[in-house]
Amino acid sequence: QWHQKLHNNTTPDDVHICEAYLRFLRSNGDLGVFYDHLQGHGIDRERLQTFERPILQEPVFFASIKNGLINDFENYLAVLKNVHSGADLEKCVDEAAGGMDGGQKARLEAILAEHGADGDRIVTLLAAVAEARASLCKDSRSRLYLDLALESHARLLAERAGSGLVLRGSALCTALLVEDVCRSVGGPELSAAACDLAASLPSAGGNASLQASALAERARHAVAAASGVFVALQSRAETLGNALCKVTPEQLPESWAITLFTEECVRGGSGFAASLMLTAYERRLRQELGGSPWQLVSVTDPKVGTLQLAACMSADLKVSSPCILLVEKLSGEEDPPEGAEAVLTPDAVDVLSHVAVRARTMGIFLATCFDPAILAELRALSGKALRVAAKFGTVVFEEAVGTELQAAAKSTSASAKAPVVKKPPASSELWIPEEQLAACKQAGAKSRNLASLRASLPAWIKLPASAVVPYGVLDRVLEAKENASAKAKLGALASQLESAANPKDLLQDLRSIVLDLQLPAALMPALARAVEAHGAAPGDMAWWSALKAVWASSWSDRAFNACSRAGIKSADIAMAVLVQRLVPAEYSFVVHTRHPTGSPDELFAEVVVGLGEVLVGNYAGRALSFTAPRSGSGPCKIETLPSKGTALFGTGLIFRSDSNAEDLEDFAGAGLFDSVPVQQQEARVVEYRGERLMQDAVFQQVLMQDIAKLAMDVEVAAGGGAQDIEGCYAGGQFYVVQTRPQA
Repeated sequence: QWHQKLHNNTTPDDVHICEAYLRFLRSNGDLGVFYDHLQGHGIDRERLQTFERPILQEPVFFASIKNGLINDFENYLAVLKNVHSGADLEKCVDEAAGGMDGGQKARLEAILAEHGADGDRIVTLLAAVAEARASLCKDSRSRLYLDLALESHARLLAERAGSGLVLRGSALCTALLVEDVCRSVGGPELSAAACDLAASLPSAGGNASLQASALAERARHAVAAASGVFVALQSRAETLGNALCKVTPEQLPESWAITLFTEECVRGGSGFAASLMLTAYERRLRQELGGSPWQLVSVTDPKVGTLQLAACMSADLKVSSPCILLVEKLSGEEDPPEGAEAVLTPDAVDVLSHVAVRARTMGIFLATCFDPAILAELRALSGKALRVAAKFGTVVFEEAVGTELQAAAKSTSASAKAPVVKKPPASSELWIPEEQLAACKQAGAKSRNLASLRASLPAWIKLPASAVVPYGVLDRVLEAKENASAKAKLGALASQLESAANPKDLLQDLRSIVLDLQLPAALMPALARAVEAHGAAPGDMAWWSALKAVWASSWSDRAFNACSRAGIKSADIAMAVLVQRLVPAEYSFVVHTRHPTGSPDELFAEVVVGLGEVLVGNYAGRALSFTAPRSGSGPCKIETLPSKGTALFGTGLIFRSDSNAEDLEDFAGAGLFDSVPVQQQEARVVEYRGERLMQDAVFQQVLMQDIAKLAMDVEVAAGGGAQDIEGCYAGGQFYVVQTRPQA
């Protein structure tokens, strides 16, 4: 277990652990000698158990290899002492000192004088390191090496601090280390995260701890993304390393050094130190807030399955059935694979994102864990049968017995009720205007729901102008002489889909055929006039690409896999396309008028800056989330503050899928097919230190109350059933983009 910790990272504690182990070896396995040395340096059994990679087992004495182990660990102890003594920094300061001004030399000497400091002095030293790096002119090799040594020293200071600082000290250290990563890697997202973190140190009162927690989460995502710059170096490292190995007599570098190049770059830099400190800081904030280390996204009855680990939830991921899946990253665009009973992840998931809605409709347990120690405990159970359940707002898990796994396997294999998909006759029209949508059988539920709402909603709730390209227009495009060859190819490939063992390539070819279709001359004038009258720029044919992209999404991997699993054949999908004017949203929201994981007497909503795609698409970070009484009799309660680093903005038209395979009672079709804006949307980095959604308590309350009132008004207008509502706020007005019965 100590080896596993060392593989993760070394800290000053490892110097004393190594010394204690050497004493243990020399005493022929006397555990008293081992623990006496640790106690003398402030390390007890409890501290060993609280490392990110905990040490729970006692050392074992192997008499036959005692002398060899002593020799190896004496050499390793010398390495540890050299690394954690600051010797590299001292050497670099000496070599770069020439030409430095007095202030810079004084700062460096002060850092060297306290290289062994701990406690609150670490905060002061980290600030000094940050100042020294900021003022260092990197105009020579020696000063570049000094900058690297200072970066490394910041990492050592962070490791020494561990979790022993008070909350404010932990916040200061975290802000300084994220700033240090920004200095090393750069980038607007990391810069904004560092500035936001530094500007919002936790204080008493209000939502200060919630705000600090949100900004720490945002910084964690930014630091993780910044480490990706090193990934690009791996292929070059392999090329250079393998070439050197061929021409050096010693055949150096060794293969392991080449393979681990990127990992060692990450672990040796300031990003790793910032990650360690962020982990400790976020744990302290959770204790301050009294919250659970888990976020419940989709709650079901207890689930049993074999634990399987995966880096991401890709469309071609195969799992045993039944399976408890621990997946490191969720993009929001994927479905849980067939056989998965529960999905656990360290990645934050918006409760009202499409992936969350689909999980709830499919009866799959979904939860996020924010505690690295719990995640490490889970990973250690890989391959074992587990029982997972929600209890008192958290997640409990334990090993299951064989009979439970067998029973779960039988339950999983039972056939689910297939959704009923009704395919209408093809329309003879090219365009259905808004006033005719309610009676149009060739449009989907999105269009019809909006049409029925328009007459029932209060005047203060707006709906964007809408029209539909009905089901049947794609067939007319294919019938045109310009696309005769494409029609033949599409028909031949589509007929092979249901029997294909691996349809991935077929689906790609089908999408490519649709995306390459020509707009028939016979249809072009009427269709172009209708789209331009709806808001497209005259003569701008970009809308044609957007329309084809929505049609093509009928054959996306995600949609095909989900529909096949539900018993829906691709040939039965009738794709209409809802065309709306894109509201230039300042804020977007999704509301479930009955809380999906909490009290049925409450509604639950999530709000983000800009357009709603960052919410329903589960972009990194979390939305502002809140609950409110459905009766309107009490205040709104903020659950989380926003931590998403990206906001989208745009105008023009958007083409949305509106097929007969969406919004079905027994099928989670939300988000399976695409919505495509005609104009490219602008992605902006969010700066929360000046953002009303984060900083203005009065604005937050007014916005939340209005969203809650809107939600209940929409529910009444839709007939009284619980609703899943997407909407936005722009220019002082509230808009409903779409609503569907809540899954």
